Amino acid sequence: MLEAADYLLESGNADAAALLYQKGGHLAKALEMALSSGLYDVLDSIAEAIDQDANPGLMARCAEAFISAGHHAKAVQLLVRARQPERALDLLLNHDVPLTDELAEALTPEKKPDNADSRSAVLMRIAQAAKRQGMYHLACKKYTQAGDRLKAMRALVKSGDTEKIVFFAGVSKQREVYIMAANYLRTLDWRANPDYLKNILNFYTKAGAADSLAGFYLGCAQMEIDEYKAYDKALQAMQEAAKHLSRSRASDRETQIRVLEQHCDRIRRFNAAQGMLAADPAGGVTIYQQLLQEVPEQQDNMPDVRLGDIYGLLVEWCYQQGNMEQAMQLLQQMANRCLAPQMYLPDAIVSEVCQATGAAIPDNLPPQ
Repeated sequence: MLEAADYLLESGNADAAALLYQKGGHLAKALEMALSSGLYDVLDSIAEAIDQDANPGLMARCAEAFISAGHHAKAVQLLVRARQPERALDLLLNHDVPLTDELAEALTPEKKPDNADSRSAVLMRIAQAAKRQGMYHLACKKYTQAGDRLKAMRALVKSGDTEKIVFFAGVSKQREVYIMAANYLRTLDWRANPDYLKNILNFYTKAGAADSLAGFYLGCAQMEIDEYKAYDKALQAMQEAAKHLSRSRASDRETQIRVLEQHCDRIRRFNAAQGMLAADPAGGVTIYQQLLQEVPEQQDNMPDVRLGDIYGLLVEWCYQQGNMEQAMQLLQQMANRCLAPQMYLPDAIVSEVCQATGAAIPDNLPPQ
């Protein structure tokens, strides 16, 4: 076989000669020929045949050849087999070589009594590579093995795997992890899923995150107002927010509580006025008029009575009483304050009022 290989080599058939040298056990000779002739298919075959325990040096030479040729993925595999995992990891990171679970495990150093710090550093680099390539579950695993559960949770949040995010938060038992999990669940449709709501409250509570709990309830209140005009439910949520604000450590806690109570008071009066329109319309209208003077046009970030809802109820009440002139005056006041009536009233009412009075309101007001 070796004579045949020599003959093929003399005949200029280096490809076939290298394969015969390989089959004859002359791996070094076959490797030299493959390297000198750029026979990368043959080189790949030779690398597979090399005993990594007996010939790590030959394996490394094969890897270098693939690096020179720009075949980085193959070079990474060979460097791992040549017991040069750090070099392999450098190559993987520098050239975005695709990472797999199997390769990640091969790059992970064995745990020893004296290598905790160096092992964690390597695990962090593997995790970074996995995250960069969108392998978020693998990144979470490696960050966890490295002892960084915060980065592990950040990677897991990017995966959008809600079940695993909830599970990981539960087993991690770290304040920041609880908060990240709750913040993630708030981005989902928690109103339609009682388990999401339960976990949001549970995680914030376990984290002792009074400010986050208060913020969540304030967000609930704002949603009830903006989407459903449910001021009674909004008030309940704001009262829950006040309870948690009282446990806040924020420097402006007292100011926040005072402002929140002012807003709650306005909503209580707004709700009361709605109930008074039938039995004591004058009293209800008076409250509405007072609120129109009190509610600022540029509202802060706490839930409050919307000016448009006050005007909307007054216009509806005037419409029901047949007082179209007064209803039109209110619609014009809305327009003057850049409040689009269609955001707060049925189109039919606005149309009938305009038709009855022969007046019109601008139709190009910005939505509020």
